[in-house]
Amino acid sequence: MPPQYPGFTIVDAIKAAGPAPDLGAYGFDPEHTIEPPVNFYCDVQPCRAVFSTHHGTKPFQTPENPQHTGARRFRKWNAGEIQACCDNIRSSFPVDVMHITPLENYAGLYEYFDAHDLYHLGTHNLWNVIHHLHFENQYYILNEAWMSSQVERIIATNEVVREKLRNFDPRVTNDILSMFKPEELGDLARVSVEQQGALRAIFVTQYMRLSRGGSVRRE
Repeated sequence: MPPQYPGFTIVDAIKAAGPAPDLGAYGFDPEHTIEPPVNFYCDVQPCRAVFSTHHGTKPFQTPENPQHTGARRFRKWNAGEIQACCDNIRSSFPVDVMHITPLENYAGLYEYFDAHDLYHLGTHNLWNVIHHLHFENQYYILNEAWMSSQVERIIATNEVVREKLRNFDPRVTNDILSMFKPEELGDLARVSVEQQGALRAIFVTQYMRLSRGGSVRRE
């Protein structure tokens, strides 16, 4: 899912970005300058392509009768299409996505996609997808660090919250967040639905520390 910014939603961002520009208007042929030559899709050995092959459970595919870049029709995805693809990949491969790093060149895309998907979906489009996922990861990492610091502060300063956490019994209460009132959580009560899973995990970690007699603060 895309990051959530106060007062500025992803819908606002997509509307502000608008459709992708006509690259031909800038004096060059986008098929030749954005997409790699046809041998990029043909002269390749089967690679990991974890998203396309579902970790090797599906075959690595190459395009049938690929056309040379000059004969292909290429359409650059707009912001909404890139985000939709990112959301689909993140929901299907949540663990793999969190380890994505910036790529040095198009060849690095074979770590995630096979030649068939690169050709038909667009190598440049999927390049944008991978780097957008990396950007989202940086946001989530920062947001999780903020949530951790807030949880630690609340537990350290609020005896009611601390006592509720000590009395938490996972055999009785399935959702640890349900134990707390919104006013007890403060700003944490307003985190997005997508971030609540990470927030639950942070509270469970602190519960385990307290139950072992440890301190609230992270070691």
